[in-house]
Amino acid sequence: MLQRTMELAKIVLPNTREQEYEDRRRKRQMEVSLIIENLQRFLQASPSAKNRKLNILEFGSGDGFQIPYLKKIGNVIGSDIYTSDGVKKLPGAQFVECSIAETPFAAEQFDIIFSNHVIPDLDDALAAFREIRRIGKPNCLYAFSVPTALWLLLSLPAQYYNKARGMGRSFATDSKIMKLVRLALPEGRGCHASFIASYRSFTIKGWRRLFHENGFRVVEEKPLLLYGPSEWPVVPTSQSTTRVCSSMLFLLNKSGQ
Repeated sequence: MLQRTMELAKIVLPNTREQEYEDRRRKRQMEVSLIIENLQRFLQASPSAKNRKLNILEFGSGDGFQIPYLKKIGNVIGSDIYTSDGVKKLPGAQFVECSIAETPFAAEQFDIIFSNHVIPDLDDALAAFREIRRIGKPNCLYAFSVPTALWLLLSLPAQYYNKARGMGRSFATDSKIMKLVRLALPEGRGCHASFIASYRSFTIKGWRRLFHENGFRVVEEKPLLLYGPSEWPVVPTSQSTTRVCSSMLFLLNKSGQ
């Protein structure tokens, strides 16, 4: 009974800072492990990938958390617009500080180009997709993990919780009307200021459309996890095998290849 009460409290109540950090760490570990499993399975069935080390680019590497996992598949170069302390501490990590919209890499350099929850934050998606097409080999596998519209809905309690935590700061800078508007309306994510625009973009159909419009063909879609934001995980984190999921892995090739 006590255990069930504690489990319910984890869902009903927001996390402490320590719980939030631990939830995010565990979730990232589960997600990247599933991604690597799916990539390894896909590559084992690909004749062009057998018996050779693959050249892999991860863009939006952040603290470099996923680089050791990607090394199980091939030679990894990480990249981001800044060099984090986490990347600096990784032994033997290859890292290039650059925007994915403008990289120093050669044409057709990579066998796999990967990102995890980075696509929604691209400032210039058109330029970024043009560049990753340029630096990918003709048969390059593009592996993009993205959030779903369900994740956006599950993020609403955490979003309003964070707004409430920041009310004191907003009193000093916002008019009363603007403060009420910001409190009442849910916000968009990534490059979308509007919640509705974000929701439409984060649907599976929306992601397919984005990739198709930028010259990619979807070869596989894999649900990863069901979860809520770490600030307030309103559902327990679990692996998903259906489209009822918070994150989805898209495997792509260049269109016409």
